[in-house]
Amino acid sequence: MRTVLSDITNLQATTTTAPRSIRVHKWLQMDLIEIMTSDDAGITAFPEEDNLFKWKGTISGSDGSVFNFSLLFPNNYPLNPPKVKFETCLIHPTMDVFGYICLDILADNWSLPVATYIFEVII
Repeated sequence: MRTVLSDITNLQATTTTAPRSIRVHKWLQMDLIEIMTSDDAGITAFPEEDNLFKWKGTISGSDGSVFNFSLLFPNNYPLNPPKVKFETCLIHPTMDVFGYICLDILADNWSLPVATYIFEVII
């Protein structure tokens, strides 16, 4: 798993040397690699077709149920949070009626260290 300090250092190092879109793509590719190499078989997430900013994923419940979700990453990710929406109908105190996760760390309290652990935040 990536460390917050190395991620912040890497992001700061590329801030002045690479265009924003390249930095965002690099960060999203690192997130994808982290998911693909994760030991957690209960969560999957992959870009839709060839759009690295729109992902679809699943979370497997302990009872065998499967919950589908989508992630929409902004152009300035990881500085701003993704929109996380459960496509599977759920009733949960941290979700609105449309399936969006409503946590302060995915809105006003978003920070770069949270971006480092985005998939742990979702589950």
